[in-house]
Amino acid sequence: MSEALSIVDLARRTGEPVDRLREWRALGLISAPDQEWFGPEAVERTRLVQLFVRRGIGLETIAAWVRSGRMERYLELLVPRTGETGYSIAEAATMVGLDPALVERMAQTASLGAADGTFGAEDVAMLRGLKTSLEAGFPEDALEQFARVYGDALGRVAESEAHLFHFYVHHRLQAQGLSGPALSEAMNAAGRLMTPLAEPAILYFHRRALERAMREEAVMELGEEAAVPGQVEVPGQLTAAIVFVDLSSFTTRPAARTAGWSSRSATPSCWSSLIRAPRSPAPSRSSGEPWPSRSSPRSGAGSTGDGCCTGRATMWA
Repeated sequence: MSEALSIVDLARRTGEPVDRLREWRALGLISAPDQEWFGPEAVERTRLVQLFVRRGIGLETIAAWVRSGRMERYLELLVPRTGETGYSIAEAATMVGLDPALVERMAQTASLGAADGTFGAEDVAMLRGLKTSLEAGFPEDALEQFARVYGDALGRVAESEAHLFHFYVHHRLQAQGLSGPALSEAMNAAGRLMTPLAEPAILYFHRRALERAMREEAVMELGEEAAVPGQVEVPGQLTAAIVFVDLSSFTTRPAARTAGWSSRSATPSCWSSLIRAPRSPAPSRSSGEPWPSRSSPRSGAGSTGDGCCTGRATMWA
């Protein structure tokens, strides 16, 4: 049975004052106006309302949106997690045998756990996986970097999913004349079809990317053994090329016009195709010869004369 929450419990879970929760309840934002006890979905309803208010959306506008039934599509995705049993950081750390201080750092670094700081079953399972990585020889600082990269990268993936759905499904359905419950029903149907595709797609693209990354890893390993100039001994430090592209003036240059480019054709997809083009072989370089720099332009380094300039920099993984 789902846990029943009092309004005081809901305030503790969400950090919202009781008086404001009563106001929101009276408007039907977080429950029916006469509802005394709350289910786990009220926690997510409250978090959504909090976000709307922080973004400057008025309560009446929020109430109209809730009455339209469109909140339900979001609750369908979010409430199962919200309804989980929540463990504190100390409890979760004890369950998996990790230092609570490390778990707290990981939670801050990679946004592990729920918004209220508790850990559910999936979070605990993730901690067990991280513990396995530690036992396999991963140091704690590398593990924190690993979690941060995964959290940040997949956060951007999730944002893209939501934004693309909004712009290309939601807006298109509106353009077809749908509104109110009909729009909500159509969006829910589309979401149910598309949501299960996300995780298999992430796994597929990760596998393909890992193939490319492992080839680069082979180059790095052999380069270290051969003492190729530019290799460093500091853990986590890499040498990378940085490219600066003058987008504003590129399309006005004669070479760009000759190639048929225009400000209209210089779309993100065009630039993406250029950036993702296969890498050219690195320029030959005699032993002891300095690396190209902005002061010595040469084949992909320094000013290219067509709106681009490149350089070398040391970055941290």
